[in-house]
Amino acid sequence: DQVWQNDTEDQDDHSADKIGQITVVDHRPFIFFCDFHPVFSPPHIFVNFSPYFSIISSFIPKDKVVFVDTPTVLLYNRRNAACFTFKEEKGVMKDIKKVTLIGLGAMGVFFAPRISEKLGADFRILADGARKERLERKGVTVNTINYRFPIITPDVEGDPADLVIIAVKGYDLEQAIRDIKNQVGKDTIILSVLNGVESEKQIAAVYGSEHLLYSYMRISIVMKDGKTEFDPHKGLIHFGDLKNDPEHYSGNVLAVKSLFDLCEIDYKIDADMLKGIWFKFMCNVAENMTCAMFGVPFGAFQKNDDANFFRHKAMWEVIRIANKLGIDIGQNEIDRQEHTLGRLPYENKPSTLQDLEVGKRTEVDMFAGTVVRLGKELGVETPVCECFLHGIHLIEARMFKEI
Repeated sequence: DQVWQNDTEDQDDHSADKIGQITVVDHRPFIFFCDFHPVFSPPHIFVNFSPYFSIISSFIPKDKVVFVDTPTVLLYNRRNAACFTFKEEKGVMKDIKKVTLIGLGAMGVFFAPRISEKLGADFRILADGARKERLERKGVTVNTINYRFPIITPDVEGDPADLVIIAVKGYDLEQAIRDIKNQVGKDTIILSVLNGVESEKQIAAVYGSEHLLYSYMRISIVMKDGKTEFDPHKGLIHFGDLKNDPEHYSGNVLAVKSLFDLCEIDYKIDADMLKGIWFKFMCNVAENMTCAMFGVPFGAFQKNDDANFFRHKAMWEVIRIANKLGIDIGQNEIDRQEHTLGRLPYENKPSTLQDLEVGKRTEVDMFAGTVVRLGKELGVETPVCECFLHGIHLIEARMFKEI
């Protein structure tokens, strides 16, 4: 912002253009070479974010580093001293200090224990009514440990979160979008980990795309009566903006990345999130619908040709729709999933079958229903998914004694 002339004459010509700027890390200003100052012998580094000391200490002697605690860095040479003050711009990483999770089922428990461990009371579950009462009374049990997380109700105002994670069932999304209203502030990031391909669009329609990151989960979790056991490091969350360049992650992506690093939550930032979401959708439709329709576990795909007949047919229906929408998935993605299925425990069951077995509504409309609807819009035939849609609706009607 300002440059002051130093009246001290010196025989050496240390002009300002010889002062070298290193870079910024995570979009935070952090190192400048200081050529000379009367107090400090050259060269010195002034650092305004001390956790980065471990980065610079590998190539700068520790006795040449001076820490300051303001966003201002001074550059000195014998003739001039320059003061640079930095302004926040797009891409600056935000600090996530407060997280709200709505939906403490199979996907929610992937995050809750580890975020709670690091953030304490600043991690909250959004719930009210019977769900709030049940969580306060019973909590959830994850890997034999019972958790009673802090709960915040949708009507609480003036306490928005830095990050809202939506992990409800597809049929609860509309209500969840309404419930998070008071949790969404000016800079709140929203991460939807729902199955399907349309939740982000629905959320953005209400809160704006600037709040939104895209995501999908890759983990098999069986939850029953509020209890589950799983290895959290055998699954991960994929997240990011629609397109992601490792050299230029957005501030929102960097903020969530930093939180997940802190909480030791495994993740991957896909270069093309839409392709990843449709790959996951292809797998969900084919596997969830086949298992639910016929009452078989994931292991059926490891040894039964009939189960794989339906699975592969459904996969190609999704692929043809995705290709019509300009999303490049195909046989390579099918081959990739074969390897994953071969490593799943035989008795593991997808969420749709788990729901039927405990008498709950399923996400069949979000899976097969979306494929059938988009197929009609795009002129793609979807006979297997139509069979799944009507067949599972029939199972639900029988289960709820509607027939």
